[in-house]
Amino acid sequence: MYVILARKYRPQNFEEVIGQEHITRTLARAITSGRIASAYLFAGQRGVGKTSLARILAKALNCEKGPTPNPCNQCDSCKEITAGNNIDVLEIDGASNRGIDQIRDLRENVKFIPSKSRFKIYIIDEVHMLTTEAFNALLKTLEEPPAHIKFIFATTQPERIIPTILSRCQRFDFKPIKTAEILVRLKNISERENVKAEEEALKKVALFSSGSLRDAISTLDQLISFSEEDKIDLAEVNDLLGLTEEEVYFKIVETIINNNPVSLFAITHKLISQGKDLGCFFTGLLGYFRNILLVKENIPSSLLDINAQSRESLKEQSGNFSSEELFQIIERIFLFRGEVAKEESASIASEVFLFSLLKDFSKKTPPVEEKTTKPTTSYVISDEEIKEVWPLVLEEVKENKKALEACLREGRIKKVEDESVTVEFGRKYGFHKEMVGKNRKIIEEILGKKFSKKFTVKTAFGEQEEEIEPSKPAGSKRELTLEEEKKIKNILDLFGGKIASRKGE
Repeated sequence: MYVILARKYRPQNFEEVIGQEHITRTLARAITSGRIASAYLFAGQRGVGKTSLARILAKALNCEKGPTPNPCNQCDSCKEITAGNNIDVLEIDGASNRGIDQIRDLRENVKFIPSKSRFKIYIIDEVHMLTTEAFNALLKTLEEPPAHIKFIFATTQPERIIPTILSRCQRFDFKPIKTAEILVRLKNISERENVKAEEEALKKVALFSSGSLRDAISTLDQLISFSEEDKIDLAEVNDLLGLTEEEVYFKIVETIINNNPVSLFAITHKLISQGKDLGCFFTGLLGYFRNILLVKENIPSSLLDINAQSRESLKEQSGNFSSEELFQIIERIFLFRGEVAKEESASIASEVFLFSLLKDFSKKTPPVEEKTTKPTTSYVISDEEIKEVWPLVLEEVKENKKALEACLREGRIKKVEDESVTVEFGRKYGFHKEMVGKNRKIIEEILGKKFSKKFTVKTAFGEQEEEIEPSKPAGSKRELTLEEEKKIKNILDLFGGKIASRKGE
């Protein structure tokens, strides 16, 4: 029967526990010296080893070779505790056994000696869920416990436990596990499971787990099921977890720096249409700006979990912001991230928020269009930026001239050079190419508004580029071919039009 990885690779002795050396060392010495407390409280976030360590401590106390800091995991007692069926080690869920009646039953049972073990051990998980009355009923037992009874409490919210209980326990605070330690463990498990995983992919999983080793291992388990041929790459991690690639955050910051609202809208629209979790997206954006700030303050890369290439990009962008501005941006993203989940129109709120960042922190003023001077811009428009806004261009062309939009849709962006955009058509779309050429001014005007820059639109057949020629003057009459007549008829039928006149007749 299949066993999930979190259980399969659960630590079985003190040495296998990761990231909690301050606790395992103290407990091992206490067992060796015989200074074993009657009640322990393990506090910390989920997935850091509280329940696992409670079981190991139970094995160390009840091992047939013990009490020993090194349980054998071979005797009947160790095996039963590992399997969870030892009658003298009782694991109780505090959330479902939180009332005073359950605690009264426990008080009655502690009077009886263990059936076959050295100690009767109660492990109460999520102990903060007990009611105040239940805590009070437990007080007397904790104050004067029988010699054969040990309590191990585990909680993620120690502040909810009443002080009189806390004062009767030895408390151990579990730390979030370091990303580097989680990464090493994930690599080890991947190798043992014969899975080839990219280091960047495992690092992303480790970062996403936020210090919880169990969460990281569970995510790895899910990725192994999700991947093909037992290979895990960064793209699969992003797809499964709904995360956004670092390149997207880089582009968003670039649009803010360059005051490019069109590209910002295109990127945001694409993220929303992909169904990205906006809470996760803004968490990632928060982390990205945090890295920009820390790089600006010359924090070493080893402390940021970033590679040399990422650091170079962050350093370049950090020069466009002051430290005070970065603090303001981080604070605004942090506050908005908490609110976006509550918004009914989260997508609209997200767009408006990102546009407010662009408005308040842009480093370049968009050029003012004048009648006698052509607009200029300080940044180069890439093919990708044109392609991102092309659907918006088509929509605006359609509002101006439906027939032109139908023809333009048959072409594709071939390349962008300086102020020239080339639209490529197949050989069979000669009519479409000609119509786009005759109406290129409409397209050029729309592109100019989108990017605050003057463009020249060209068309091309296949791979051979050709300049757009102006419309032929009146009087240059020629006979239309049968194919051209059919295409004109199809367009007229499509838009319900008719020929008003022909030039040159």
